[in-house]
Parts: sequence; C-alpha cells; structure tokens
Amino acid sequence: MRALLSTDLPVLKAKLELLQELVLRHIEEEEQQLFPLARELLSDDQLRELGDEIQALHDEQAEVEAVEEPDGGDTRGTVDLNRATAEQLRNIQGIDEVRAERIVAYRDSHGQFEDWEDLRHIEGFDEGMVKAVRDQASLGR
Repeated sequence: MRALLSTDLPVLKAKLELLQELVLRHIEEEEQQLFPLARELLSDDQLRELGDEIQALHDEQAEVEAVEEPDGGDTRGTVDLNRATAEQLRNIQGIDEVRAERIVAYRDSHGQFEDWEDLRHIEGFDEGMVKAVRDQASLGR
C-alpha cells in the first residue's frame, strides 16, 4: 500500500490511471453478466424506474444539504467540498465562479480534501478565505 501512496506526482497519477482502468474493466465485466439477467427479470418500465431511483440517490448526495444547528436553531445550507459541483460551491459566501472552478479542478487532480488547509494550495484562498469557507461548508467525512 505504501508503494501506491508515492509522493512522486507523475508516478501516483500513472498508478491511479491504471487503477481506474482496472476498476472500469471490472465494472464492464460485471455489467456483461448482470444486465442480461436484469433484462430477463425486470420489465423495461421497472428498469427505467430503477435507473431513475439510482440517479436520484446520486443527485441527492451531490446537492447542498440543510443541516440543523446543534442548538436547535435555524437550518443553514452546508456544501460538501468533496462532492459539490462548481454551481453548488457558489452558494458559499465569497466563492465566485473562478474560485468554485479552482476548487473542482484541485479536487479532480488531487483527490478529496482531507483537511481545511488543503484549500490553501489553491490560488485565492488565504487564511481568512479558508476560515470563511470552513464556517459554511463541510468535508463530508
């Protein structure tokens, strides 16, 4: 496992690409076995309904969630930095279109945010901006 977590970015990127290829190949193999069986067992309408339900669950995970304050007060929107789209990130006060795109680009190239300080690696995120985001968002862990 340590070898996979190399700090050499090109090596890590190559390993992640290989891992992604292997996972996709496995998914394709599973689909080749499962989809014909599902076709036999379910009607077209049932398959569509199942697909719609799966898509709805996926969409819900990425949406801005309302969470209740610990003191039982009003709810406020909490954006998960590790799942939100650029559009959803713009719901955070101080995050404009450029900053939102930078968050998504950083997340796409570096993986999930593990710590709030990860934001400091993104242009336009000084200590004050990180604190402001932290007050309005979560890391979804």
